Amino acid sequence: MSKFELSRRHVLRGLGSIAIGLPLLEAMGCNRDNDGPPSRDVESENVGRARSGLSTAKRFVAILHNNGRVAADWFPTGSESSFTLAPAMSALAAHKQDMIVFKGIDCSVATKGPMNGHYEGATAFLSGHAIPGSDAFNYPNPGTTIDQYMMKKLGVQTKIRSLAIGSEPHTFSVDEFKQDVPAQTSPVALYNKIFADAKLTEAQIQAQLARRKSILDSVIGDYTALKGKVSASDAARLDAHLTQIRDLETRLSISASCGNPGPVSGFPEGDNFGNLPNKVKSLIDLAVIALSCDITRSVTMTIRHGGGGLSYFPWLGLPENQNDPLANEHHEMSHQPSRYRAQLLKITQWFLGQTAYFAQKLKDTPDGLGGSLFDSVLMLQGAENAEADYHNYIDMPYFLLGSAGGYFKTGRYLTYPHVSHNNMLVSILNAFGLPDTTYGDPASCTGPLPNLKA
Repeated sequence: MSKFELSRRHVLRGLGSIAIGLPLLEAMGCNRDNDGPPSRDVESENVGRARSGLSTAKRFVAILHNNGRVAADWFPTGSESSFTLAPAMSALAAHKQDMIVFKGIDCSVATKGPMNGHYEGATAFLSGHAIPGSDAFNYPNPGTTIDQYMMKKLGVQTKIRSLAIGSEPHTFSVDEFKQDVPAQTSPVALYNKIFADAKLTEAQIQAQLARRKSILDSVIGDYTALKGKVSASDAARLDAHLTQIRDLETRLSISASCGNPGPVSGFPEGDNFGNLPNKVKSLIDLAVIALSCDITRSVTMTIRHGGGGLSYFPWLGLPENQNDPLANEHHEMSHQPSRYRAQLLKITQWFLGQTAYFAQKLKDTPDGLGGSLFDSVLMLQGAENAEADYHNYIDMPYFLLGSAGGYFKTGRYLTYPHVSHNNMLVSILNAFGLPDTTYGDPASCTGPLPNLKA
């Protein structure tokens, strides 16, 4: 009897235009050799398992945290393969063998901008270009970022070319027309963007959630029929996938029921610092589902803004002080690292804790091959400055997490003294199968970093 097969574009259909994407399943041929039956144990030179069709896809995640690093708390100690993570990276201890931590890489191209600020490093992070002109606050984007460039060059045809998420609209993703890719800041709106074809307004989304009409309730008939046709392992993946969606709906319904309290005095419009952990967690959960369903193969994330003003972390014991707005403010403290070292360490640990959560969610998500979604992912993390008190770009806090399908040899601490970060960008392009030898400003690039490949 012929085996049941599904297109990787198959969705569960509900009322109206409701549609839910599916995770990678055996029925999609994601664990098959080109000419053979499904197999869960076929060895592959680079990945450790055979991949064909969608299963060959690699996925990219870039995360920008803010206001630099304190060197003593950031850089590991030890040798290339035997090293100890510094306190700032303690949350990533479980992922140490999947990391490549860099030391010595400079964001030298940022020094060609109009000043040594925060925008220069953030703009250069994925573009490899300096801010043009003499105005550091009003400037055209200098070039396409690698997340957009890779997906376009690879001909990736996903619903979202590169998904930008964050707690604020700030973005560091720029398309080929040198236009910012707006960050998705509302988990509720992002949920609808991923799971519904209809373009509902925010008010309609809130009303839908308030009525507690689950999207899953709308597709249950299609789900039941499909579950009866697929293998037991695929049925288990479907159950896990839809349970995750149900959990998100419940969480977002609770958030929606709280209503919008309106602007709080002294805070940006619509911001709620106390709810930031829950908001970031929801955005990451949704991003993982989008990657799993092949709605996108690229995600960029920034949690807070760099630079001055109104960045507080009350759940870390660093709330706003109404009598002194500069007290406990992240940027202000970053300019006095000796005085506020303990507070800055708490903030950086929390930032990297979100990265660790993201990585673990990817590891917990099956890829349809007997492995996890993380197997195909490369995560890049960095900040827009090195020493925040000087706004410099020397010895930047960059690291990789994941191997891009076995391309990189991980579990290492590598030193590249005063090498341009543009070279790191070229290495990432090469990991995704692109033959580029330069990226961004050619004067700041000499080719890929050596000693990275597996």
